[in-house]
Amino acid sequence: RDAYLRAGLDHKFCIVAAGDYPNTGKYIEAIIFASRGGCVPVFIGVSPRSLAFGSVIDYRRVALWSGVSSLGSNLDLWRRWSAEQVRPMMEYARTVGKLLDYDAEGAEQALREVCRRVRIGRGPEPAMGGRVYG
Repeated sequence: RDAYLRAGLDHKFCIVAAGDYPNTGKYIEAIIFASRGGCVPVFIGVSPRSLAFGSVIDYRRVALWSGVSSLGSNLDLWRRWSAEQVRPMMEYARTVGKLLDYDAEGAEQALREVCRRVRIGRGPEPAMGGRVYG
């Protein structure tokens, strides 16, 4: 996992190919890498309209887009881009990354606690002191 994270931060591009399921986490991971100053996401064979959170995220501002057949020539072109040409995309990635990045360990810990309470018959604690009716 560490090598994967290092690669995402060290490479210039993160190639993300369309898969069987368009809303896989790999799109979000690539944006998180970009938000941390890592690779520029390159989405292949997918439409921005098909991705999750499309009403909130303008994916055209945070990633480069290519078809499979034009990927090689597009990468040749994009490699020659200056930092100034990439900067707006990376700045938008930082803004979006703050919305998408969550503490997976904290979320897992919260889920374990809810499961533990269900097993002992208490259920989750009510939010803000409210009462749970059931």
